[in-house]
Amino acid sequence: MQALKTPKPKSRASKRLLKIPKTEIMPLFVLGTGIFQILILLLLLIEGVWLQRLSRKPPPSLVQLVDGRVVRVTAIENFDRTPATIKHFVGETMALMFNWSGTLPPASDSGQKNVPQPDPGVPIKTDAIGSGGDKVTTPSWEASFALSENFRVEFLKKIATLTPRSVFSGGTQVMLVVTHLSEPQQLKPGEWKVKMVANLLTFDQGDNTGKAIPFNKDVYVHSIDRANASNFQKEDIQRV
Repeated sequence: MQALKTPKPKSRASKRLLKIPKTEIMPLFVLGTGIFQILILLLLLIEGVWLQRLSRKPPPSLVQLVDGRVVRVTAIENFDRTPATIKHFVGETMALMFNWSGTLPPASDSGQKNVPQPDPGVPIKTDAIGSGGDKVTTPSWEASFALSENFRVEFLKKIATLTPRSVFSGGTQVMLVVTHLSEPQQLKPGEWKVKMVANLLTFDQGDNTGKAIPFNKDVYVHSIDRANASNFQKEDIQRV
């Protein structure tokens, strides 16, 4: 037979806890919650002061590129562009669009170094019948993606009708020579107009003098947000 165990007497501390009424626990809970909120408020104030100091810190003026070059930079707004950037974009895009050589740079995997490759062109569906072809050069097709999408398709059709078939056989070469680009005129925030003065030079096989055709255009440029690009409903608008 086992002897019955008598329960141990409760300690005085446990007796005191048991005797604490519920009306006294609620003020302690409210006090603890208030202290916790005060700590959170202090952390937010410290974070706000740190962010304010960070915003006042001047941006870096020098940035090192991947290849080791160091360039000077300045802080601008999201949709702002410098005049030099706009003019460079317009000149480079228009040159790619209207330089029809019929050749492409040497392929990196080709055994023949420094030998241009023939440009097969990119087929474009057109309804026009004339001296033009139904293809555009590969550089023109690549440069067309700088145009607004609602204008790009019709513009490519026009370029296809203007591109001679002899370009792809090496009989004709066309070159755009830009003689002047005006300073960008800001129409509204994020949109500019650039006046271009240029000539289209056409060289047939055996003709080294070429024929010059004036090609003066007003090019409208607008900046875009890469994360949320939007198209304009204007013609002759390029995006930078």
